Amino acid sequence: MDIPSAQLQSPSSPLRLLPEANGEELAIYGKALVKGGVGALPDLKYLWLSGASSEACRIAGELRSIRRLVVHDWRAPDLKHLSRLVDLESLAIAGAPRLKSLEGIGELAGLQANA
Repeated sequence: MDIPSAQLQSPSSPLRLLPEANGEELAIYGKALVKGGVGALPDLKYLWLSGASSEACRIAGELRSIRRLVVHDWRAPDLKHLSRLVDLESLAIAGAPRLKSLEGIGELAGLQANA
């Protein structure tokens, strides 16, 4: 099995603080996402998240504008937090030691399979 390593790479150095500026692409650590909230990210299309605590996963699930999500170290027990991301087209999770269920993925009708 080939691992899609290029798909998992960060588009930029992950931020430790949530930026004030709007943008379509963001690489950030989970702790920074939790501290900053999501109010300043209405146009975000691509989120790369590292160290995703259950709270960071919940906040990521509120970013309804995202189309592509890459998560390193998903720490929630399921994918329910993502169920509201109905426009999500691409999801990659690298490392999910606490993931017990794929509950929530069925709501992501826009996901496209990698060929």
